[in-house]
Amino acid sequence: MTKLGTQALALMLVFSIVGCADEAEESEFDENLSEAYEELLNDDGSADSARCSGVVVPDRGPFNGRIALTFDDGPHMTNTLRVLEILAAHNAPATFFINGKVVRGDEQRELLQEMVEAGHFVANHTTNHPNSARLSESAFRSEVDDTHGIVAELEQSSLYFRFPYGSSNCMTADVVREYGYHIVGWHIDTADWCFGSGTGGVGYCDPRTFAHVPDSYRNDYIGFTEYQLGRTNGGVLLMHDVHAYTVNQLD
Repeated sequence: MTKLGTQALALMLVFSIVGCADEAEESEFDENLSEAYEELLNDDGSADSARCSGVVVPDRGPFNGRIALTFDDGPHMTNTLRVLEILAAHNAPATFFINGKVVRGDEQRELLQEMVEAGHFVANHTTNHPNSARLSESAFRSEVDDTHGIVAELEQSSLYFRFPYGSSNCMTADVVREYGYHIVGWHIDTADWCFGSGTGGVGYCDPRTFAHVPDSYRNDYIGFTEYQLGRTNGGVLLMHDVHAYTVNQLD
């Protein structure tokens, strides 16, 4: 198993999708993420790109085999609980980037408090999971602020923010930093959402859904993740705790 421990959370300190409710929402998510990736790949590489990006992680390593486990789009009252059980079995900390829209009441808030007490970070992933770079400043501030109220109640030592789809611009990045957040991108995208819900069936990432997986790993989620880990020797790893497929592969 890849080295895990308190160092994984420490990685987050130096780095300055609820899942799909139905097939229509899932299809929209897939389309938005693939489109956002194309925009990221076409970044002009200007001096502002790292400062304004929602994906670029300033610390490029070396990581010496250590990874920071991160999960997006929860909390999910079934799948997140299963993730927490697996992490506890391995004494592995993680950071959970939540969507405020799914924190509907006391049950979810109590779960978030328990996660923090167990040594995990709960972080901001906006309220409704929009493509933030396409929002007006006022609309984006609302997305950040609504979930910030939930995160702030937890009184954590550090605040983290991840842009949905990694989609950011200089305005949105500046707004996030005004709240005191560290923007967290990723080094390793497991594409678990594609393997777990692709049109080719569970366990297969269809190139029509997500083009950025080598063909040799289209049927191999674990292999694809390990392939990327081999290239980076660690770093921030992106998953989604709302997908049952992710939970089933996590251990």
